[in-house]
Amino acid sequence: MVTLDEFFHHVQRECKDIPTYRGDWTDWWADGVGSTPEAVKICREAQRKLKICHTIDPEHTLANPQLLEDAKKNILMYSEHTWGYSSSVSEPWNTFVSSLDLKKTAYATNANTQVHSYYDEMLAKKGECGISYQRPQRFKIINQQNLPMKQKSTLLVEGWEYLSGVRFCENTPFEVIDAKSHRVIPHQMVRTPRAFEIEVVLSLEALEEREVYLRLCEPSCYTIQNHPHIGADRVVDVLQPKGYEVSPRRIETDYFEVIFDQEAGVVSIIDKQDSSDLIQNYAEVSPFNGVYEVTVPKDGDMMNVRREMGRNRKSPATQRNIGTLSDIRIIANGEVYVTVQLEYELEGTEMYRVLFKVYKEIPHIDTVVQIHKTSTWNPENLYISLPFGLEQGDTYVDKTGCVVRPGIDQLPGSCREFYLVQNGIVHRSANKQLGVAIKDAPLVVFEDLESHPIELCSGQDTDFNKNPAYSWVMNNFWETNFKVNLGGFHEFAYSLRILPEGSVEESFERCSHLHDGFISLYI
Repeated sequence: MVTLDEFFHHVQRECKDIPTYRGDWTDWWADGVGSTPEAVKICREAQRKLKICHTIDPEHTLANPQLLEDAKKNILMYSEHTWGYSSSVSEPWNTFVSSLDLKKTAYATNANTQVHSYYDEMLAKKGECGISYQRPQRFKIINQQNLPMKQKSTLLVEGWEYLSGVRFCENTPFEVIDAKSHRVIPHQMVRTPRAFEIEVVLSLEALEEREVYLRLCEPSCYTIQNHPHIGADRVVDVLQPKGYEVSPRRIETDYFEVIFDQEAGVVSIIDKQDSSDLIQNYAEVSPFNGVYEVTVPKDGDMMNVRREMGRNRKSPATQRNIGTLSDIRIIANGEVYVTVQLEYELEGTEMYRVLFKVYKEIPHIDTVVQIHKTSTWNPENLYISLPFGLEQGDTYVDKTGCVVRPGIDQLPGSCREFYLVQNGIVHRSANKQLGVAIKDAPLVVFEDLESHPIELCSGQDTDFNKNPAYSWVMNNFWETNFKVNLGGFHEFAYSLRILPEGSVEESFERCSHLHDGFISLYI
């Protein structure tokens, strides 16, 4: 037994020609985040907003900087690896287990509140005004990135507002106008429980600010149409000549051709620029479909069944179920996007719904997976399939402070079972980049989901780097510390985007803002 100083003095004196390695050392403890998906979402939102505050207000002159310092401390405390009390599995009903879980979650909640307080103060200095019945529908849109981008932005109009004396509703005829050029910007609107969401797409330079406003216009009125497109039953199911198809079978835009299968869901996403399929042809599970795993202990021992899993996170006895499509339909089709709703039946859930939104002006797809998860004491995992890739390309993830290629840019002997990412995955070839932005659930798996002996990384696992990815959104398999109950309603968001040329670091920078789009504020 020696001290560290004594050890390194010995190494310095006795050891020659020590081999050196460069790469990431992945964290075997990182999978704890899958046991508390809702609190992790709150913490990750605080991290994203914190980054925006630093970008827009780098000198911290627009609001109280102490709010950001307090938020950083709370984010740090929440992100510490001990994810729960030691008897969280053996005694999930224990008061101390519940108490520690709530106290842990409080760090994420307080960080989120503090960052939003700073964010609101900052936007107020940028011209944002409060709610008022006299308020005009005028907005400032801000590109919060240090990179130029063509991106969506959402304008919110409260359900009680009036536009030029006319009560705002689904049928109000209006236009979105660029205040500088006075041109009409295409828009699409949807009603939410509290407001109307109006989406537009703009091209903005780095940190550029643009003003737009709503203007009442004459209603569009068509008395004759050369081609029928809707019957007396109000069902739109007749294709128009020379137009793109929008149906539960196929969606086509200037950028993509998306093919749906009545049993699997999304089966092909063709990039029309080079006719390549963004879905890997050997993927076993269709994009955004769910994979549920559960292991039932034969003797009822909830601790031992987990302990025996080791680093595999499952056993040969684990039951695996893939979602089966039960319904597919178009729920929105306008000037800006098309939305398809896919309903799946999946073990372990009461509801598994995918909202698949394809934009028409940009090579961008947003997807939201909505889940009603049942509760069980048994160890379980839930994955969402992300089987995207590029031929002759490499796969990258952004870890904390670095970008790595899984299986390649790692130290020999490190973990390749899962990765904790910041913004998602970038697939990169010689002339193309595909970003898969992951908003809510940071765990990503490239390994085969079957139970298998653990193979540590060699540092040159190039075949492994080509494997289809899964977003690992939930787990409760560890015999201690992890929260057992995953039941309840959950929502996980993803974005798919063909990215412009640039470094892989710039691609991840763009991924960090794909979900939410440009900032918009009432002025």
